[in-house]
Amino acid sequence: MSMLIKKEKKLLVMVSIFYAAAVLSLSWMFHKQSMKGETERIDALLKSAVMSVEKMPENFMSRKNMEKLNAIYSGRIKEFSESMGIERIYAVQKKGGTYDYLFSGENTDSGKKIYIQDSNVFNETADLQIPVFKTHSANGIFYRSIYSPVKDGIIVAADYRYWRISSFNRISLIKSIVTGTLLILPIFAAFCYYRKVIRVREKNLLHELYHDHLTGLHNRNRLMADMENKTEGTLSAIMLDVNSFTQINSLYGQKAGDKLLRKIADAVKPLLYEGMDFYKLNADEFIIVVKNISNKRVIKLTEKILERVSQESYYIDGNDLFVTMRAGVALKFRKFSDLIASANLSRNLAKEVQCGYHIQNHSSRLKKNYRKNIEILEEIRHAIENSRIIPFYQPIINTRTGEIKKYEALIRIKKRNGEILTPDKFLHIAVTAKLYPKLAKIMIEEVCKKFQHTSVMVSLNFTTTELLNESVVRTLIKNIKDYSMSGRLILEIVESESIMKNTQVTRAISFLKSYGVQIAIDDFGSGYSNFNYLLDLQADYIKIDGSLIQNIEDKIESRIIVKSIVSFAHRLNMEVIGEFVSNENILALMKNMNVDYSQGYYVGEPSPDLNPLNPDMESHYSLYERATPPIPV
Repeated sequence: MSMLIKKEKKLLVMVSIFYAAAVLSLSWMFHKQSMKGETERIDALLKSAVMSVEKMPENFMSRKNMEKLNAIYSGRIKEFSESMGIERIYAVQKKGGTYDYLFSGENTDSGKKIYIQDSNVFNETADLQIPVFKTHSANGIFYRSIYSPVKDGIIVAADYRYWRISSFNRISLIKSIVTGTLLILPIFAAFCYYRKVIRVREKNLLHELYHDHLTGLHNRNRLMADMENKTEGTLSAIMLDVNSFTQINSLYGQKAGDKLLRKIADAVKPLLYEGMDFYKLNADEFIIVVKNISNKRVIKLTEKILERVSQESYYIDGNDLFVTMRAGVALKFRKFSDLIASANLSRNLAKEVQCGYHIQNHSSRLKKNYRKNIEILEEIRHAIENSRIIPFYQPIINTRTGEIKKYEALIRIKKRNGEILTPDKFLHIAVTAKLYPKLAKIMIEEVCKKFQHTSVMVSLNFTTTELLNESVVRTLIKNIKDYSMSGRLILEIVESESIMKNTQVTRAISFLKSYGVQIAIDDFGSGYSNFNYLLDLQADYIKIDGSLIQNIEDKIESRIIVKSIVSFAHRLNMEVIGEFVSNENILALMKNMNVDYSQGYYVGEPSPDLNPLNPDMESHYSLYERATPPIPV
């Protein structure tokens, strides 16, 4: 934005200079034209003067009457000259090699000789026999003169003193400059006004760039800019976010959520000291950066903020909202970048351990975690570039017959040292680094290529991000067509409120089902568990949350919930998959509860190959109950 303003200024200056130059050029042309017109006027005046003299009595032009007649007419000629604004009118005649005055408006000129070196113009006039105009000087005075031939070598001349022309020059030039200035003034005024407008606009743009429009606080852009400037002293930070803010937005609407964030910002501001910087980051995230303040004061401030926010009642759109926040505290850092990363990780730890706030300092284990995350991120990037994203496949059997009907494709990364990384070690880092769509595309292609010549189905794990990512969806459709996977590909979507209520997700699912994709709702029973939305999502399978299956042997509540899910799903013509089947007893319970499919380490462990079933499970099915697992061609 700043670069755009600079370009506008530069263009404005260039246009102004060009326009000013054009105006000055026109003014100079006007001045030259005026001077030309004035010269033509003077020449016409001089010509008129000599013609008038030439019409005087003929004997006036004879040399023998020169003295007598000159005395009579000199006064009249002088009056005549003055009346016309001419300096003088006179006549000369060539005698021998020189010219003598015949008469003049001045008596003193009569009979004076004009020497040859001063009479070139008279010779020229006599030769041409036409009036000649000249600009010349005499005794330091400039004249515009006319020389007109009469007869008998007589030449009548008239002089117009040049100071009058100089005066006109000055007047004309001044008028031209004034005219140009008057023309430039509006442009200059417009330039000054526009410059002021640009400054105001630049100020507004900078304010928008560095301030959150919702709360008026500094935003992430300002935080990034401050990271480059604050280098002296020790820094501490408090990173805050609102507990269950997503649910608040879902229940009361985004506008109510926005109003809540404004009220929270207003509640926190009075608690801050001078020299503390308060920023609004993404969604419901805030961060306070403090400089050279004791750890005790920072921790006390954190407690006061959390207490103030939790004690406030926020009346929004007719609803009283009571909210709490969690905080990550980073103490005594010298590098701004380390400070922000530490505060963020500290806040995540507060969320994991479900406490109000968590504290990290430069000597804590946070640095190790940070370095470890950086190392894993490098492994992810290297794996993407060097084809080390490897799908592992876990079999899913028909619970009644023991036949392998499906596989679940699980993403793994093979590190440079040969170690296999499971998703819990790298997925959250890939999501943060915005690399997950790349991983999803690789998995889609590898899995479809693997199963193109089999008769079994395979499932892929998808999140809302992938469902709404146009590039990922295009990749999915292309591979379904290229490898004939229509009707044999299942997308497992984790059950959550955000997915159930997202109309874009339901439209995306409808679109994918038109290409033969089937839908499984993963981890059903873990949280939201709204049966009504299953119909909207057009689910084909329900995968019961692993925590229910793991406890099904010991907890009657788990058995009741599983039975209810199975019964309801079958009424909706959906099939049920039980995962985390870890032993023979759980598998037997799956059969007794009519769970359609079973998956877990007892059935078969994830492997890069489509391996046969776990040998320990084979005894569970008699030879006549169990069909032979399909083997890829």
